[in-house]
Amino acid sequence: MKKLLAMLLALMIVLPLCAVAEGTDWTTPYDELVTVSVGRPDQGFIYPGEGENYMNNPYHNWIRDTFNFQLDPYGEFGWLALEGHGQKVTLAITSREMPDILQVDQKQLQDLLGSDLIVDLAPYIEEYASPMVKDVIAAHGGIQNYFFKSYYEGGVYAISGAEPSYQDSLLWIRMDWLEKAGMEVPTNLEELTAVARKFKELDLAGGGRTVPIEIQTSSWGFYGAYNTPCAVDPIFNNMQAYPRLWYKNDEGKFVYGSVQETMKKPLKLLADWYAEGLLAIDFASRDHVASLAAGNSGITFGPWWSNGWPLYDSMANNEGALWMPIPFQFSEDGTYYSFGVDPSAGRYFVVSANCEHPEVAVKLLNIMTEKNVIANFGEALNVNGKVYERTLPADVYHAYDGVAGVGNASWPIEIYATFPDGTLQSYKRSNANWEGWYNDGIVPEGATESTIMNYEKRKAWYAGEDTSIGTWQNVTNLEAQNLNVKYAENYNLLNNVYPLPTRTMNSRWGDLGALEITTVLSIIKGEKPIEYFDTFVKDWMSQGGERIINEVNAAFQ
Repeated sequence: MKKLLAMLLALMIVLPLCAVAEGTDWTTPYDELVTVSVGRPDQGFIYPGEGENYMNNPYHNWIRDTFNFQLDPYGEFGWLALEGHGQKVTLAITSREMPDILQVDQKQLQDLLGSDLIVDLAPYIEEYASPMVKDVIAAHGGIQNYFFKSYYEGGVYAISGAEPSYQDSLLWIRMDWLEKAGMEVPTNLEELTAVARKFKELDLAGGGRTVPIEIQTSSWGFYGAYNTPCAVDPIFNNMQAYPRLWYKNDEGKFVYGSVQETMKKPLKLLADWYAEGLLAIDFASRDHVASLAAGNSGITFGPWWSNGWPLYDSMANNEGALWMPIPFQFSEDGTYYSFGVDPSAGRYFVVSANCEHPEVAVKLLNIMTEKNVIANFGEALNVNGKVYERTLPADVYHAYDGVAGVGNASWPIEIYATFPDGTLQSYKRSNANWEGWYNDGIVPEGATESTIMNYEKRKAWYAGEDTSIGTWQNVTNLEAQNLNVKYAENYNLLNNVYPLPTRTMNSRWGDLGALEITTVLSIIKGEKPIEYFDTFVKDWMSQGGERIINEVNAAFQ
């Protein structure tokens, strides 16, 4: 019956999925209570009310009472356990005893594609996706673009989570060191280099410990990893180099950024910094988080939330330390160059072929997307002039306001679609609310006691009356997000892609990655001249890279 329904729904598709087509009213409740089993890892769920748990809390209760379906995670495999979740997923797939909805990683998804274990969700998206979700998909270029990692032979075999855009890395600097050095706030790379030299000369950390610029080289965070603290993406990207990323060149062919000629200029800059002692001599192996916490460093890069990690401990452990994000022109032409976010965020939810109601996954996507849009665009659901009908009641949305630890992970499934500019609009709305209150005493609509308390603390900070770390975080949230808004005014976003591993990637990518990072580090450390980069490119191509480039291009034809 389920396969027949999918075939019938597929026949009903007469419009491209990037357009908004009429479908079933997804809000219509089921005649009888539908229970859907779910497998997802426990990410620290917190339900503060007495007797509350995953299936008994304001979020889940509203879903059950409104739509007459519920999600049950308490199955045979203990799906809420974080420890060993990956192994349990593998066991479920191998034994063909999957729950109705299962969170998998990229490798597990790839193994499932083409099997008879999971459902093609494309017809259910067409039939049950809300107008809001369909508009998000259209804003990202259509269903194949948005779900490209789970798009297989014309179908969509997983619904993926979303990573917010406009969380680009900023320049963070210790203002107390800058004051001790008697220098002005740097505005470009030349001035930043001069500041770093001064920090080194004065040994502001003491005892010869000073590392003017702290960067990291972990396998996931050196570059090409979006919004990662201490990564060097803003240096590379703003010299039009995009390592570890796939994008089209001027000839319309997908290329791998790490082997492009544009890599040489930022590598030369980092090599110069290293030669002058502006980077740690052991930067390739050191614990950058511990170094920051110990107060060794005065300059780093990171997104707006770097004030929570890793800079919080630096503030807490070093008396007088004051890290602030500062306006900075990374590129020569004043444009901020960045790259597109992987819309999957590494989370995929597949639906078992044995599930009697695959559309529940789409309904959950509708609900969570609305929650996300409320957070970004406001309670009125006015998205750039288009107002959507609201389903999620305010009392449910605000059920846990002010309760630490409650977030998206506390909902039945952490999955939502997001408009490309959603985070940016959230920053703008947050700043407008603050300025309205600060300048004119206007209390924002829907403001909670916690919101007003934060405003009061922020006001005290600017008046020099409150210099606590908590208030510093409050203020730097605002300052950093406003910098993202400023950069967005002159923004160049790379239209890159995140392909699934190809056949040759599966066998050669590890070795090619090792070759890449070894070469990059050897050039930065002066062990190899910048000209050696050309040798690396030839070796990378001959050892499987050229074949992989051809496979990636074939995958997107």
